[in-house]
Amino acid sequence: MRGRRKELAAVGMRYNGIALDEEGKTLLWFADKDGLHGVRLEFVSPVPQPIVDEASGARGRARMSFPG
Repeated sequence: MRGRRKELAAVGMRYNGIALDEEGKTLLWFADKDGLHGVRLEFVSPVPQPIVDEASGARGRARMSFPG
């Protein structure tokens, strides 16, 4: 995804949100809608996402499930 972000930046697409894991891999990425005529493009990685239980503070990983 890092290479793809560079390609998009080269053609003028900016982003305004990103979340990386401990290894620097992209978990979430949000394009700036002003560069896409009001459309917000979002990338959500299929890898397990970090989660924190607000009540206990316990940390874990949530598996993503995609239709198809």
